[in-house]
Amino acid sequence: MDNITENTFEGILTNTNSGIVYEGTFINGYIHGKGKIIYPNGGYYKGYFVNGCKHGKGYALFKSGSIYQGNWDKNFINGRGKCIFTNGDIYIGEWKDNELHGYGKYIYKNGTIYEGNWKNGSKNGYGKLTTQYESYEGQWINNMWGQNTTNPGNYIVQKFRRSKRLEQKNLI
Repeated sequence: MDNITENTFEGILTNTNSGIVYEGTFINGYIHGKGKIIYPNGGYYKGYFVNGCKHGKGYALFKSGSIYQGNWDKNFINGRGKCIFTNGDIYIGEWKDNELHGYGKYIYKNGTIYEGNWKNGSKNGYGKLTTQYESYEGQWINNMWGQNTTNPGNYIVQKFRRSKRLEQKNLI
């Protein structure tokens, strides 16, 4: 990605209207190669650019405080990456057009884990949700498990007291 030519230079570009600052490589007058964009709201992106767009590996701190590290494609989060959300939740997996899409693992702040397929930001397809007390493994449609599917999956309820299992029920 670092194509060094006689038309390549390092510099700083400041947009006086928006307050956005770019520091990095330019090729033929375009933001291209390694660089960093700093936004006036406190967010920033550091990584690769192609023809002015975030493209390739990059790291972003968003205005919300969430942090993303992974692949970008034409200014969109696409491909594999990891996001630590402001609320403490973590997602590691595939993305499409800034949404969880494909296979991934979502770890909730409270310890609940979902590992499986996502579509347009929702649990869709096969996946497993595990909480402190129960787990479900099977089909999901729009964040709903076992409903309107031909194979609803397995749902296990476990009761614990002081880390000792008292009871387990398998619901099929």
